[in-house]
Order: sequence, then C-alpha cells, then structure tokens
Amino acid sequence: MKKSSLIIFLFILFGSLNLYGQVSGFKYRQELLGVSSRFHSLELPNEVLMHSSFSDLRVIRINDSDTFEEPYFLKTLEREVAKRTKESFSILNKNSKGDLHTFTLKTKDSKTINAIQLDFEQHNFDWKVKLEGSQDNKEWFTVIKDYRILSIKNEVTDYSFSLLNFPMSSYAFYRVSIESVVKPELSNVTMNLIGGLKGKYRKYEPKKYLLEYDEEKKQTIITFELEGVLPVSDIRFVMNDSEDYYRPFKIYSDTDTIKGKKRILYSNVLFRGTLSSLENPNCSFVTTKAKYFKIVINNHNNRPIDIEEVVVTGPIKELTIKIELGGKHYLYYGNSLLSKPVYDLINFRNKIPTNLSVLKVSQVEELDVFKVEKTPLITSVWWLWLVLGVILVLLFLGTLKMMKKVG
Repeated sequence: MKKSSLIIFLFILFGSLNLYGQVSGFKYRQELLGVSSRFHSLELPNEVLMHSSFSDLRVIRINDSDTFEEPYFLKTLEREVAKRTKESFSILNKNSKGDLHTFTLKTKDSKTINAIQLDFEQHNFDWKVKLEGSQDNKEWFTVIKDYRILSIKNEVTDYSFSLLNFPMSSYAFYRVSIESVVKPELSNVTMNLIGGLKGKYRKYEPKKYLLEYDEEKKQTIITFELEGVLPVSDIRFVMNDSEDYYRPFKIYSDTDTIKGKKRILYSNVLFRGTLSSLENPNCSFVTTKAKYFKIVINNHNNRPIDIEEVVVTGPIKELTIKIELGGKHYLYYGNSLLSKPVYDLINFRNKIPTNLSVLKVSQVEELDVFKVEKTPLITSVWWLWLVLGVILVLLFLGTLKMMKKVG
C-alpha cells in the first residue's frame, strides 16, 4: 500500500470519527430553514421545549464531511417583574356627612401613578368607591367611580381587595369617597406605579380536559394535560358567570404518572389564592415544566362557578444565533450528558443587529443512529482496538516493503 493511500485512509477514518463525535448522543435534530445572513433568531418550538434541558442545545453546521458548532445565546421572553414604586400619602382631612365619607389625600409632588392601596382598620365590608383628582384642591376631576372594594374574614375565608386600579394619573391631591352606614376607619394609603414589559407567551391547548363537581367535599375539580412536559407560567380562567363570587383554590401539577401505574400524584402546588369576581382571574407563578394539572376550587355552600375555559400559557424561549453561511444548519438536542455551552457571543450583544430575520425549523428527526446504545463499554473498547490493530498491521507491512526496497 502506498504511503499516500494510507494517509488518505487515516484522514477519512478520523474525519468520520470527528463527525460522529460532534453529533453523537443526541436524540433529535431539526434543520434550520431560511438561513440568509450572519445573525438570526429562532423561537424554540414545543418539540424542543418538551425534549430539551436547554443545556444540550447545539447549532451545528454540516459542510461535506466537516461539522462546525455555531454560537448562540438563549433568552426567555417573560414579562418583567412588575416594578412597584410605593409611597404613602398624607391624609389631609377626613369628613363624614350622613352615609358619605370622604378622605382628602396629598402627594409630595404630582407623581404619575396608576394604583392606590387603601388599608382599613375594620374587616367585613363591601363598599363602592369614587376617586377624584385635583391640582389645587378646588377643582376636582373623576378618575374612577362605583369601584368595588371588599373584605371578608371568618373561620373559612380571609379575603381582602382594596387596591384601586386606574389609568395613569398625575395629580397633587386625590379624594376618596365611600358611601357606608358604618364609618370607614382608613389607617394608611399608599400610591403605586405598577409597570413592566408584557413579554411574549405561547398558548398551549389542554388535552383530556375534565371538569367535575364533588358534592360531598363541595369542590369543583378540573384536570387536564398538555401534549408533553412544557414550561408553564400562567393559567387564566374564562368565566361565564355574572354573579359575585370569592372562592379559595389551588393549582397542582406533575410531570409524569407513577411508574407502572396510570395514577397521577399532582405533588407540586403551583399556586394558591382566591378566585374573585372583583379581580382579574389570571394566575401567574414561577415558570414550571409540567404535563399534568389539577385545579381544586372550594365552593363551600355556594353553587359552583360557571367556568367556560382554562387558558394555559408559557413564555417563549428564543435563540439568537451567529451563523456561518454554507452547508446545512441543524438544531440538535436531547443529550442529557451535555453541560451548558459558553460562547463569547453573549458578551457582544450590543453589536448584534436589532431586526433579525426569524428562522423556521423542519419536522423533528429522531436520531436512532446516534443514540447511545445500551451495551457494555468493553464492546466499544474492543472496536477501537480492532481499528488500531488494522492501522498497525498496515504500517508494519508498509515498513517491510520499504526495507526490502532498501535491501
């Protein structure tokens, strides 16, 4: 065998081993479609969310027999944590005339706010509030009216809602008016500016949705599952009920059934609170990956609430990728042995264009060839020794041939 042929053989052999090593151990891949420039964004599809730990994501460019790992960074498009700027009002005066009670409040300066928290000494009230604003404490403008606040405290319920939400306002003075037979004992008033980015979320379609009433326990029980284990951060109730209500409830979740059984434990408490006709029926919690969900609503002696729909959403995860053109580009995932990659790209985000073209992905391809086989490690070791043995024999024969020519 010629020396040049041996070199070519070795190059092909180790090149193939390198290609295999670059993409081995992954269970899935999807081709990136629409690559046209150096930088792109990609919203991870549900298949990736279900089967990836996000530490195992790799963008691989395959060109002929070579593979190249492309850098990226991952961000979750969640809403920003609501920023609450709190500051107490000065209560200038408290007036009562018959059943009408007014409280005049003064700010340090005319700050822009969109919420006021009222704290009262007493419990168990149901009042309507009118809020007005003024710059000179003479001419008043209505901000909100007939705004309901409520407090219930007994052996089974402890619920209070006395936060006034309204459009952005900027007044030096505010006046709160309440009609009540019982004089409200206002103890503290706090102004709030609530804000933050909305984020970007994906709606998941619940499967096997089941709503039941447990008459003995006086509970409404809702169970459903998603198509897989997905990141969930919000559950919203769509009500078809015009009556007033306030019911304590809990949301449970689980990722899988008990091994060998179809029973679900619902071992994780995602959220607990009170469903009220006064508040937005939206439950936000720390993003949690789960597939099975159970909602338990305590009705006490009331008729069940008419729930039309349960809307489940989770934050979108987005890759920003720096891509070399040429060849085909794939997103590989499903390798639990990999740790999170570290790329320089994340330190130079200010140099990335703002308007990135969005990539799409092909159908999921299951990589049976690259799955780690459940065979003893000695098998792969003997295979390696066999390859090395063949190489040594070829080198030995080549050396003998050269020695004969010299002799």
